[in-house]
Amino acid sequence: MFTDDENMTEEELEQALKSLNEKKRRIQILNDHVSSHRITEEKGGRFSTYVPDRTKPNGLRQIKKNTMSELEEAIVSSYLRGNSLISAKDVRVKPTFAEVVKQAILAKKGNLSATKNRKMGDLNTYIKDSKLGRSHIDKVTIDDIVDFMMDTIEKGCRVDKSRKKMKARNGDMRLQEQAAKNIRTIIIQGIRYASRKDWTTISADKLFDILKSEMECDIYYVPEDNDLDHVLTDEQLRAVINQIDEMDYSDWIKNHSRDSAVVDQGILLTAYCGCRVGELCSLKWSDIKDGVMSLQRRESRGRVFDENGEPVAYEFNVVPGLKKRKSARHIPITDRMAPIFDRLRELTASYENPNNFIFIRSDGERIQEKTFSVRLKVLCTLAGVPERSIHKLRFSYVSRAAKTMPVKVLTEITGSTVRMVNYYNKNTAEIKEIREMMERAEYL
Repeated sequence: MFTDDENMTEEELEQALKSLNEKKRRIQILNDHVSSHRITEEKGGRFSTYVPDRTKPNGLRQIKKNTMSELEEAIVSSYLRGNSLISAKDVRVKPTFAEVVKQAILAKKGNLSATKNRKMGDLNTYIKDSKLGRSHIDKVTIDDIVDFMMDTIEKGCRVDKSRKKMKARNGDMRLQEQAAKNIRTIIIQGIRYASRKDWTTISADKLFDILKSEMECDIYYVPEDNDLDHVLTDEQLRAVINQIDEMDYSDWIKNHSRDSAVVDQGILLTAYCGCRVGELCSLKWSDIKDGVMSLQRRESRGRVFDENGEPVAYEFNVVPGLKKRKSARHIPITDRMAPIFDRLRELTASYENPNNFIFIRSDGERIQEKTFSVRLKVLCTLAGVPERSIHKLRFSYVSRAAKTMPVKVLTEITGSTVRMVNYYNKNTAEIKEIREMMERAEYL
């Protein structure tokens, strides 16, 4: 840059100093940028990053270049455009509230993928497109958050995403209390994250106390108590089982897919032991041993999101551990259950089964949860009973078994909590007793 030539003119010296200052400024801008924005090398060899842009809804604009040097030039130009003395820190735009919550969810360690997916779903449904979600985090106040929460509880999610629910509720789109608490959780999570980044002065603890106080109200949606709709009655269940038992599978296999016959055996198994459908479709032959069925894994359904956080598909994986416990549940195989496994071995004997799953299709792929519910609804229609999902078939077992089985044993077999066992026992036992007492009272 400089020369030892004593005859260097004043103009040349000024030009050299200017060039040196520009290089220092360039290094400063790049260092400031990478301290808050990541530079990513993509699969195709291109480099990308985000730079502040007040014209964008989230305050950021993506830049992609073929080489790192081109990307650095673009970064520096974006900061210097219109003012050669401005620094990256001076123009850095704080992210939007929705972007902060998203970063907080993704940064949380230890969350199961299903938990993150649920939180991302709440973010996209309720916060992302709201006025609060589009506001920059440093402009958000406690009053803004409280107003958003109370308005969301009263108006619920967007109508165009919940037409079926809206019709079922006769247009009432208020949130249930638990749904509101889930939204509150990710808001507090986002505020804590923003506080650590020095993006906001709001205290997460103070905000939680205010929201807790404001949300103790009676404006939530409370579904009608339709206990009897949760289960199949004994007569209805017998009609469904008869549809399976009376089926001639030798003729069925000639004229229909074997897959439905395999699914039918899973429905029978649920009816006889009340296992969860996620446990059912994750069963392996190695879990059946010495007259005992060991449940030790489950199917996990999660949302797949694109780079913008938009849901694009579901993914289904088998994960170790059960829903509310890590240890396995061991269920004795009864005389009614044993023939089911014999039939399943016969039906799937010719299938390729590298993963050793019990419930597989003819192509060797594992049968997923939804297939069981769809098939059960078909059987309900054939039997002339109201349609029920495989999940409600499990509850039907709990309500029947609770009449004769100790609660402690039933919770161990089904994995249900004592509260749920008592709830579904009330469905078939207490309601019948109350009805009989009311009828006796009519004659007093």
